[in-house]
Amino acid sequence: MNASGRILRVFSCALAALAVAASSAAAAPNRDPLPHTDRADAAGSPLDLRAVSFGQRGTQLVMRITTEGEWEPAQLSVGGQALCIDLYYGNLPAPRSRVCTFDAGEGEAGLRYARLDPFGGTVFTRIVPAGVSRPDKRSVDAVFD
Repeated sequence: MNASGRILRVFSCALAALAVAASSAAAAPNRDPLPHTDRADAAGSPLDLRAVSFGQRGTQLVMRITTEGEWEPAQLSVGGQALCIDLYYGNLPAPRSRVCTFDAGEGEAGLRYARLDPFGGTVFTRIVPAGVSRPDKRSVDAVFD
């Protein structure tokens, strides 16, 4: 076999290996929890929830919140604007707990968990140990420790 034939054969093998690698990467299943969408119901607020996903990815518990508009953690305050998801237990009419995003300082977001009484009052709160990131100005992601 001449030199140009060997080069063509090596190139063909490399191209075939690249095609197999690309198809196996494309076929990898998405293991993220499915998002639950929310209709616009807080007109004019950038914090209006658009989608929330909360569930298990492999051995990790993960959450993603996406809002209607862009926001900064400094816009969140305990008595003012909040970005929270309520968690219900069984068929109870009131939420039993709440996870809220808060301003952790220096432009970073953190998570706070609140245990609620049957009437929605706060029993206790604590900061949630989680890896919190902002993939864009409309979202917050958390991987719980």
